Amino acid sequence: MRYIFVLFILLFSSIDSKACDICGCGNGGSFFGILPNSHVRLLGLKYKYKSFNSHLGSKTLSAQEDFQSVELWGRAYPFKNTQVLYFVPYNFNSQTRLGDNKSSSINGLGDATVLVQYNLLNTFMDTTRIRTWEHNLLVGTGLKAPVGKFDYDQNSLEEVANPNFQLGTGSWDIPLNITYTIKHKNNGINVNSTYKINGKNNNDYKFANRINTSISAFKTLALGSYTLLPMLGVYGEYAGQDRQSGIANGFTGGGFVAANAGLDIYLNKYTLGINTQLPIAQNLVNGELSFKKSFNFQLTRMF
Repeated sequence: MRYIFVLFILLFSSIDSKACDICGCGNGGSFFGILPNSHVRLLGLKYKYKSFNSHLGSKTLSAQEDFQSVELWGRAYPFKNTQVLYFVPYNFNSQTRLGDNKSSSINGLGDATVLVQYNLLNTFMDTTRIRTWEHNLLVGTGLKAPVGKFDYDQNSLEEVANPNFQLGTGSWDIPLNITYTIKHKNNGINVNSTYKINGKNNNDYKFANRINTSISAFKTLALGSYTLLPMLGVYGEYAGQDRQSGIANGFTGGGFVAANAGLDIYLNKYTLGINTQLPIAQNLVNGELSFKKSFNFQLTRMF
């Protein structure tokens, strides 16, 4: 299926009747959303939840998978026109087989990411003239470090034998990002795209390179001492097939497009944000996996 927007992901180890292998993914791309005030430092906590149904063609292996994380994140400005974003998640992954209610779970630190962005264009900071249209363009790259544990047994009867169910990928990866915002009076559009180049881990497993893109329309509304920023848009993810020892894993890959809606509330130096995604179209693992929904909640302080 061809999608209007670039998509991505999710993916799974070789098929084995002894353990689950077609599963959702907790090691996908990050959705940044619309970051507040492009010139100030940030520190915040973000809660993420996403849910999948897997093994749709099997009555015995059919399962629900839930991926949750609490993420410490922030933004710093070490140099002029340069911002550094950092993300450190703590993950909670669970799977419940629908046939016999058997549950498996894992939790712990996930992979940490640092993203350095350079501000190529920012008319929001230019106070020398009044513009009808404001623009902000950021480009960047970074590094994802294998902080999260990656240790799975494909033949285990007790655990979910799938690399995507692990707390981390076990590999050093490089994200490439571009973010563009255009605003006219109180209305604007934000476009954010990240392409992640994945390395090979010590298990000789290489997750496919991945891309995620979001396009969101937003509006700023002043209500007394509060500022509201509702947003509505489209989010997509896509990845090819993973490789084990250089051999393509046919039970991985695919993508989805989701409707994306959210609301940020600003009060003084604090921001409260909520965001949800519901699928519009998808083709994950040739129809064996279904993305159900995702939800994000964050509290951020500006400095």
